[in-house]
Amino acid sequence: FMSKTEACLWLLDQGVSPTVANNDGLSPFHMLAWNGLPHEPEETRLKALQNVAAKLVEKGADLGASSGELTHRTDRGADRFRHKIALELAAGKYSSYPKHMLHLLTQSFQCPAVSRLFEEVWIIAQANPTAAEAPVAGADLLKLLLAEPKVTNPQRYPLPLYAVLPNGEMVCAYQPIEGDAAPVWDGNSGNPPRWHADFGGDLPEETLRHTGVFEVRVRILHLPGVLNIRVLNILAVLRPNWDHMKIFAQIPVRAIVTCMWDQSLRSYYFSL
Repeated sequence: FMSKTEACLWLLDQGVSPTVANNDGLSPFHMLAWNGLPHEPEETRLKALQNVAAKLVEKGADLGASSGELTHRTDRGADRFRHKIALELAAGKYSSYPKHMLHLLTQSFQCPAVSRLFEEVWIIAQANPTAAEAPVAGADLLKLLLAEPKVTNPQRYPLPLYAVLPNGEMVCAYQPIEGDAAPVWDGNSGNPPRWHADFGGDLPEETLRHTGVFEVRVRILHLPGVLNIRVLNILAVLRPNWDHMKIFAQIPVRAIVTCMWDQSLRSYYFSL
């Protein structure tokens, strides 16, 4: 793209294919992963990368697509490009792509419904010196996936600003989502989902003077399949060092553990 971000976005909006590959089988996503918009000013580079990656996904680009076999090339450098997805290419030491922005090239971030979380965490962990091991890289990626739910009617049915927190820290809820639809804060349906009640229950009188009421922010982790035994096994066998233990202070990790614990308790009680 030669760091011409606006031109790239305009071309994609005009119908240029986001999947067409060059002679080496490199798609636009591969080229973005290799070059990383190096001529974009540093203060705008993150936003530019976000915009280009999001636009490529919007127009149908596949983050899981691999480059070609490059049978026409015998040079040593060909191995850097052979059979690589965009994330692998960006994570390589010869790529100019900013290593602290690798999450923009993950399916976990761009397309949660087809996420390959464990594979992507491993790739990021190999490349990012600030997240030298997979558990730390995984926790960092989960933190990036936190978002505010879409609010359909913020005037009549806004997100709660205060809530009763029994443990004084957080309230967690889990709800399966069909397809790729992210959770929505919607009070217009007349029958809001169960997770709304967990966050927006009745508040006591004189709310601000009540010791059990706290100012809150509602966030969602839209990653289908994240509540599974593999995640819990990884958390259970972490080595007892500071880098590993501090990930338990991160909100998404605490939420996963809390929701898994609640589900296990319900299963236990029902099986008695």
